[in-house]
Amino acid sequence: MYGQTGSGKTHTMTGGPRKQDGILQQSLKFLHARADEFADLSLTCSMVQIYKSDLVDLLRSHETLPTALEIWIDKNGSAFVEATQIKHSFKDQRLEALIDTLNYGL
Repeated sequence: MYGQTGSGKTHTMTGGPRKQDGILQQSLKFLHARADEFADLSLTCSMVQIYKSDLVDLLRSHETLPTALEIWIDKNGSAFVEATQIKHSFKDQRLEALIDTLNYGL
């Protein structure tokens, strides 16, 4: 998500006061509630932030200093970033564990 400072990006993605859920929490709750409809539903997520023209991995260990990530272009012209990935199986994880992972990156 991109926008001017103070335009509501963080509020939209993560929610606001009075425990209002943002898009991220609503998406996890939606998928978790429907996990039984799929044979093997899992989620792999990465969280990166553009900060002062650098990509920063938000799921890195908070004990390490942030380092700029590289953007790679594959042979098909698709861009990707090699960042920390966390994988959760919806059938094996409580919703709270998924939300905790999300909050770690915020």
